[in-house]
Amino acid sequence: RRLRAAGLIPGVVYGGEAARPRRLVAVCEKALGRELRARRAAVENTVYELNIQGEAGTELVVPRQVQLRAATSDVLSANFLRFSPDLVLRVPLRFVDAGLNQTLRRGAYLHRVRHALGVRCADAASVPEALEVSCAAGGKGHVYHGTDVALPPGVRLATPAHAAHALAVVKTK
Repeated sequence: RRLRAAGLIPGVVYGGEAARPRRLVAVCEKALGRELRARRAAVENTVYELNIQGEAGTELVVPRQVQLRAATSDVLSANFLRFSPDLVLRVPLRFVDAGLNQTLRRGAYLHRVRHALGVRCADAASVPEALEVSCAAGGKGHVYHGTDVALPPGVRLATPAHAAHALAVVKTK
């Protein structure tokens, strides 16, 4: 209660190497709320630098759990996971070039099976806001898979490439 009265949100930083202990933190309520409103779909795959008082340097963290008040959507608490190259991030999918697909232009629709994919990123700078899937090719019944995703450099799928990831199917009405 004292933290919230001072305009701060309680939270925990955890994960990373086994030797690193959990850290209790307090985050500015206004800054966190502003960031949540600005990045609704991509907040859980955004890497932040968190300055912890009493420690030198910053921690690279990913928001893992943000608890909101049901009635007002005010932030109650936030938990952060330390970033590491083997951390799996769920990145939203963005289907592009639908206007170039003749079947979609004639009235078919894209039935999305998945809305996000798990990826691993080599470093914090290579984390994408969204992964793009080109819908330019394919007719009725075409299935877009994880191999159709254009992965930026330093990003790889969290599951093996040979695993079937049905992302979307072209269907007619």
